[in-house]
Amino acid sequence: MSENASRDQLEADLASVEQQLRSLMLRQAGAIAYPSELTLRQVQILGLLHGATSMTGQGLADLLEVSTPTISGLIDRLVVKGLVARTPDQRDRRRVMLTLSDDGVAVLEQLDAVGRIQRNTLLRGLPEADVVHLHRIFSRLLEIVSQGEAPGAGDDESPTPAS
Repeated sequence: MSENASRDQLEADLASVEQQLRSLMLRQAGAIAYPSELTLRQVQILGLLHGATSMTGQGLADLLEVSTPTISGLIDRLVVKGLVARTPDQRDRRRVMLTLSDDGVAVLEQLDAVGRIQRNTLLRGLPEADVVHLHRIFSRLLEIVSQGEAPGAGDDESPTPAS
């Protein structure tokens, strides 16, 4: 087997294991109760806004691959719930910037706490050396994505990094 074929098979196996792990973890966690009757798409929007100081509706629509009217409706509902705020862009008053409100941050913190408990329980089942390796690998993946090697990097409407 060639080196490329071996690498391709390893990547396919990793994808399969990742999918199995995700499915089992979701089943074990049970139904996740989203606060304030949020949809999964709304939680996804909150997560994208959390990773940015601000973003336009068009930027969100592009990231989520949905139409501008669709994202506008989703944002309208999040604004009504008090989870997202709209503010005029200081550099261009024609643009409206979207940011998380304090309540939006609190919702994400609640969801993160559930995930953190599940992840920590899972990691306790591994030897410390494996956790060290996992940390190294995830840190390297973060470096790769942060350096713009991820799909969509460098787009004009990409999120503005949080300081």
